[in-house]
Amino acid sequence: DAFFKAIKYAPVTVVKLKGMTAADFSSFTMIKPLIPVSVSPQQDQPPADKRAGYETICHYTLEFLNAKVKRDPKAEAFSNQPAPNDLAIVETRAGLKIPPSEEEFMKILREQGLNAAKVIQQETKSKDPDYDIYDPITVVDFGRELVDQKKTKDAIEILKFNSEVYPDVWETYELMGTIYMNEGNKDLAIENFEKVLEYDPQNQNAAETLKKLKS
Repeated sequence: DAFFKAIKYAPVTVVKLKGMTAADFSSFTMIKPLIPVSVSPQQDQPPADKRAGYETICHYTLEFLNAKVKRDPKAEAFSNQPAPNDLAIVETRAGLKIPPSEEEFMKILREQGLNAAKVIQQETKSKDPDYDIYDPITVVDFGRELVDQKKTKDAIEILKFNSEVYPDVWETYELMGTIYMNEGNKDLAIENFEKVLEYDPQNQNAAETLKKLKS
């Protein structure tokens, strides 16, 4: 069950067979009723039902392949219905919408702007908090591009967003601190270089820059 619950971005259909164990999911179940044995009072299901269960497994497997390989709509409909012999319980769950790749996300950020990218990020996190839609260093590198293009205001806004999503990435604060320092905003430069040391205590460049800013 944990495996199926972990599948988030594809539709899942789980067929559970009542009263069957792992050993019953083999062809031995088909010949077992032919072997003369006494039925124990504790037996949860008679051999005949086990055979019907195995036939149900085969039927669902065949219809699943017909639906997915042959694209047979009748087979697709069958896979989502209870077994006619009442041995199977069918559970279905729709998959989540697949989020954009990092490349697609960065294209949205570049072409549509930060607000559009924020919407994508927030929607993705609300549905799957563990999914990382992009590498934070990719956004830091984009921030450097904007600085080179003299778009420091845009760079700061994007880096602030990056720090909100990934608050422990010291490279974000290092670039923001450098921008503020070059613009003469000493207080914000100090604040950001202190953040660098908070997440990367061995960062000699940040330590030396702080010393100069505070002198």
